[in-house]
Amino acid sequence: MLKSQKLVFVPLGGSGEIGMNLNLYGYQNQWIIVDMGMTFGHKLGIDLIVPSIRYLEGKNILGIVATHGHEDHIGAIPYLWEKVQCPIYATPFTSILIKRKLMEAYIDDSILHTLSLNARFDLGPFDIQLITMTHSILEPNALAIRTPKGNIFHTGDWKLDPNPLIGESTDWKAIESFAKEGILAVVSDSTNALEEGSTPSEMEARHEISHAIAGHKQTVAITCFASNVARLESIVHAAHEHGRKPVIVGRSLWKMLDAAQSSGYLKNLPAVYDEDDFNSIAPSERLVVCTGSQGEPRSALFKMATGQHPRVKLAFGDVVIFSSRVIPGNEIEVSKVRNHLSRLGVHIITPRGTSLHVSGHPSQDDLKELYKWLKPRICIPVHGEHRHMKAHARIAEELGVSYTFIPQNGQALSIKEDGVEVIEEFEAIPCAVDGNQVVPLNHQTFRDRHKLMMSGVVLASLWIDKKGELLEAYVDCMGVYEVDDGMFDRLEDAVFMCYEGLTMDGNIPSLTTIEEKVRALLRQEIMTYTGKKPVCVVHVMEDK
Repeated sequence: MLKSQKLVFVPLGGSGEIGMNLNLYGYQNQWIIVDMGMTFGHKLGIDLIVPSIRYLEGKNILGIVATHGHEDHIGAIPYLWEKVQCPIYATPFTSILIKRKLMEAYIDDSILHTLSLNARFDLGPFDIQLITMTHSILEPNALAIRTPKGNIFHTGDWKLDPNPLIGESTDWKAIESFAKEGILAVVSDSTNALEEGSTPSEMEARHEISHAIAGHKQTVAITCFASNVARLESIVHAAHEHGRKPVIVGRSLWKMLDAAQSSGYLKNLPAVYDEDDFNSIAPSERLVVCTGSQGEPRSALFKMATGQHPRVKLAFGDVVIFSSRVIPGNEIEVSKVRNHLSRLGVHIITPRGTSLHVSGHPSQDDLKELYKWLKPRICIPVHGEHRHMKAHARIAEELGVSYTFIPQNGQALSIKEDGVEVIEEFEAIPCAVDGNQVVPLNHQTFRDRHKLMMSGVVLASLWIDKKGELLEAYVDCMGVYEVDDGMFDRLEDAVFMCYEGLTMDGNIPSLTTIEEKVRALLRQEIMTYTGKKPVCVVHVMEDK
């Protein structure tokens, strides 16, 4: 097979949406995967949604390079790795997070390669250099990808934070050095492209948190994203500053703390306590740090708000501070948990109009600053809805970038000196993690599940003897309103009458015919009674 000389970029997730990032680069029939993320499902019993990787079938995959450790960049690895079976590359903190996922999925972690910060390594024709950025998690990296067809700057998630509190600041020297080589294309985060100005520093959040804690006489709880280790450190310092003992509640927070300390961070963190210590600390001296900022039903905050937590109880007059934004799609869940807190008489403080939460993504002035340094020929916005990507492209154009292209998942793009060409388009239908199976979201399973949710199900069992007489008909339902006590008796009578009509000439129809006729009858009868058309399942049993 002739080796393709085109430099190809393929987004399989994260373009036209926020979350579930998975991008491919291909050259000479060799491919690298940049990130393998997931997003959360909110209906039909689906917990997680991951990208489809059917496009990768039969391709020579050199490795997965993780830009950082957020779930929307590494969360799909345990569900999709078996289909690609390639090495994984990550910096120490991210590597610890991935290793745990591999262990839980019973995948040998020898495929995981831990890289030093600012490492440079080759994967086939790709010369890849990690460049330290700043974000809302430790060790975020841009990828400086050198290829025979030109240089690509893949930003990952980033912001410009001169004081990230933990970890390194943006490595401007490395960015400047790479820019001098000439950059063909920038593939960059668009999340905050509609936001004017610059994204505030994490230092501002630290000051705001300390201010929010001051002056309260009862228990104070703060909820934040577990992955934001700098925010956790700020909360712990603020607690001690105000004479409170920080009680960490939630497994994901403890896991992140352990990963950070195992990677050499937070070595001098003041004392923290666990939920077993909660009741031994006076209300005026305790500060609870908990998960659940997005209203997750199994989170610590949700259990506290609904009185289900076995150890940590909130009382009238306590304070809950939200040091996080509401991720689009989670508004209903967050509203529910806040209403539960309100019913308890808890005072709720949100980040609205404050710096209790600062974003980890670049605003408009940050994007402008980056493009002034990089001066690429091409801008390819990713990591955002279409409106974010369009705003990002407009900023690049205003700064003199010659060519912008807004991609969508399922496009194979040839990146060339004179722009971008779509060389292939295909369906990139995401998949649901449904139990222990990964199933395409357009599968009949979910269409059936949706029907059951919307209209319920009617179950009918018919027992026919050897002579063809209907001995018994039993009708039951789930999710269908029973209008009166006699409805099912009438339905069973209707089934008998239907069967008599089918056999009045003395001939016994096929089982398939009986099932179809009874199913149609029941749908019509239920429609008459309730105005709904439920799923009808009919089983006919014969004596042999």
